[in-house]
Amino acid sequence: MNLGNVTSIDSAALGELVAAVKAVQDEGGQVRLSDVSPEVLRAFRAANLHHFFEIHRHEADALASFDQPGASGG
Repeated sequence: MNLGNVTSIDSAALGELVAAVKAVQDEGGQVRLSDVSPEVLRAFRAANLHHFFEIHRHEADALASFDQPGASGG
């Protein structure tokens, strides 16, 4: 999920994002986040969610991580 256009995020949106990722994982899927702005990353850290999400600097890196052996979402 490319978050390059997201400049800020509130607690309600964080909750929705967590719920969406959990729903995907419950179905056996994986989610990667990319292009996370420093402001949004600060919000993840403030909510102690930066460990919950798998975050990549660039979308290409996130996409490539799906092909890596042992890759897991979350």
